Amino acid sequence: MPQKMIVELSSPEGKTRELIYDIRNSTAAKAWAHSLEQALSEGFRETDRFYEFPNNPRSNLEEILSRLENVISKLKTLHPELGFPNLDRSDLANSLNHLHLNFADSHLVNVRITEVNGEAWSQFNELIHAAESAMRGKHFQELAGGLPTAHVVFTFKKPFHVPIPEESFNDFTFAYDFGAAYINYAHVGRHFSELFHANDDHALDEHIQPAKLLSADTLLYFGPTSGHFVYHRRLKMMEEWFEKRKERFNRLGFFWNDPKIALGLIPVARLQNQIYLPGEVKSFVQELSQMTAVSRVRLE
Repeated sequence: MPQKMIVELSSPEGKTRELIYDIRNSTAAKAWAHSLEQALSEGFRETDRFYEFPNNPRSNLEEILSRLENVISKLKTLHPELGFPNLDRSDLANSLNHLHLNFADSHLVNVRITEVNGEAWSQFNELIHAAESAMRGKHFQELAGGLPTAHVVFTFKKPFHVPIPEESFNDFTFAYDFGAAYINYAHVGRHFSELFHANDDHALDEHIQPAKLLSADTLLYFGPTSGHFVYHRRLKMMEEWFEKRKERFNRLGFFWNDPKIALGLIPVARLQNQIYLPGEVKSFVQELSQMTAVSRVRLE
């Protein structure tokens, strides 16, 4: 089994930054590393998903919304039969939730995703998530004393999905750690953490999909580590949110104390040369803000 993951980030000016991660000795981490090993030969699908980095255009809400409106216009041309809604900036959170319904529904119709329109649908989904992240990032930044919850996602053309090992459902957490790498959500739909943060009550029953699969797709987290107080406050808020919708969720087979509702993400690796002081974290994130792409990943 590989022991390390090396990720190279790059900027438009040709600058690069190499990040070295130690892979965890867990069942989930081994399964993820095996998927990653296979996926690397297939090539990347997305390399520019940089969220909540200061002064990075990929993290700027206005830039994200403009790009989203352009993609919506393209999808309207490709699918005049869908009656696609416009983006409503005056009620942005609800508008994004409604738009997400269209992406989830697109995967329930076998003939809708094709080679011609697949890239547009992928961009549509990614930009909705980017907008949601930018919106809630301000709130999380305030909770974290001004530190942005910066993170990077990279995905693959063939991510090699496998079922999550039974024992690994206990590894899910939303107590995120600076410098940790996590398995990215591998489904079309909405998981419970996402529903909670988006306050999304529009998702259809069939769209609610807790994680059941893992893959090579990966999230690198550079936000502040969740302290004991912040973690338990968020857990309490999420439990209260779940309780208000308990009747619906229980009817669908989802129960609060069941690990298979998969709250958060599974950690699989940790950045070497950890830094902990807020000032150092802020400087590190500022430096990474120059980067706009994951240019290379390798395992050793």
